[in-house]
Amino acid sequence: MFSKRLVATVLFGAAVILTGCDLDRSAAAASPTDVVLKPEIIGIIVSFDAGPHGGRAFTRDTGDVVELGYRAEDGTTATPRVSESNINFRTAQPSPGQQVNGASVLLLAGHGPDGKLWYAAAPEALSGSRCGGYEMKGAGIYDEGSVLHFSTGLIVPKASDFAAYRGSSVLRGDDAFPLNKSDTLCLDAQGTAISAGMFYAI
Repeated sequence: MFSKRLVATVLFGAAVILTGCDLDRSAAAASPTDVVLKPEIIGIIVSFDAGPHGGRAFTRDTGDVVELGYRAEDGTTATPRVSESNINFRTAQPSPGQQVNGASVLLLAGHGPDGKLWYAAAPEALSGSRCGGYEMKGAGIYDEGSVLHFSTGLIVPKASDFAAYRGSSVLRGDDAFPLNKSDTLCLDAQGTAISAGMFYAI
């Protein structure tokens, strides 16, 4: 004979699965922040090479070169990453000095209050993706009207026709936000958020 407690536990577990483990989106997202990091340079990586400080120097289609991945004098990372997603060439990994041939990466960069250069990366979506742009992940992404605010401080503008999807369903307001690292934010080549794909378990 099943106990009432066991039945209730099973039913609750089934409800979590059917709703995509999404009973409380805020519980899975990192906390919001008052820090504001606005991109100063936005561009698509066209090549990279060894940097003068021991990191990698990425050239973007804007002509700007940004060196990432080296250490500051105090031993900390001189170029902290403020997105969960990183620089990842999904179709073909170029060698240093070579042009990117295939899916590239959208790179956003700016300076924090401490003067350090930060960056965020959004690999280009592959063929067949609903996104059609560049996919970025964040541990917590909050809707602040005309912009989206990451828990790391990163700010990106939000398109007026922005939509969040779970499968074929369109989500609005509190049903969509905050995004967490299981979800995917889609950006256009100018760094504007145009849509989001929400993770669900089914």
